Amino acid sequence: MRKRTAPSARRSCLGVPGQFLASLQERLSSQIKTFWQGSGVHAANIGLILVALSLLVNFAHQVLQSANLETQRSSLATEVTQLETETNQLKRAVEYAESDASVERVAREQLGYANPQDTVLVPQFLEPTPTPTPPDPSPKVRIRPTPAPNWQLWWKALFGPEMNQG
Repeated sequence: MRKRTAPSARRSCLGVPGQFLASLQERLSSQIKTFWQGSGVHAANIGLILVALSLLVNFAHQVLQSANLETQRSSLATEVTQLETETNQLKRAVEYAESDASVERVAREQLGYANPQDTVLVPQFLEPTPTPTPPDPSPKVRIRPTPAPNWQLWWKALFGPEMNQG
């Protein structure tokens, strides 16, 4: 509780500027001392603020971690559905491969087997026999052409036969 002073005492402080400042400084310093030393309330407030900040930081970290885990969970769920689909396809392929229909298809297509009830047609391809040509009674004399000069052979090799004709 604040102590009330008489109006005459207040006027006496106002009259002398040095005393007023000294009394003001004294009152402020006593209030500051009581604020810092008063029953540890201020230290408790600082402690509570630090705990609240720590909880806030931990909460933000948990929210970010939860978002990351949710993203990872959804991607893994997608991968699981893809793997389940692939597993089902492979199971159906194994069931077909072990079935009689698959064995029969492989026997017909790859091994050339047939059922006893089937009529097998085997095409026979006849090769045409060439008609012999009678030998020519007069022997033909072949005349060998005269070889081109060496420079023309080089000319054809370097520039092609088109350049030789022009």
